[in-house]
Amino acid sequence: MKNNINKLVVVAIVVLMTACSQKADSIKATYVSPLPYEKHSCEQLKGEVIRVNKRLAEISGQQADVANKDAVVVGVSVVFWPAILLMALGEDQKAEVGNLKGQYNTLRDVAVKKNCDFAASMK
Repeated sequence: MKNNINKLVVVAIVVLMTACSQKADSIKATYVSPLPYEKHSCEQLKGEVIRVNKRLAEISGQQADVANKDAVVVGVSVVFWPAILLMALGEDQKAEVGNLKGQYNTLRDVAVKKNCDFAASMK
């Protein structure tokens, strides 16, 4: 009986760990079509890059807070399982982070294609 409880606890911990929010650095970029940007001038592209970077920094900070809180809740829930109910307190921004990273990549690709002077500084 005790062995079954131990197995159940291990399974619960694994499930909890996979339910945690990811840090923004580990979120992959999603595909964003270059079509909306192809008629932009280099100056317009630069403005979009600045806008995307600003929003990405803002959302990445929020995502880091949610991921850190989820990690703490998982740790506490191993000892006190009702703490898992707190995981719903933060909003996961994974989709927006992935989209913003995709926008950045697309803007970089279009800027390189147009030989914009700022494109070389984009990683």
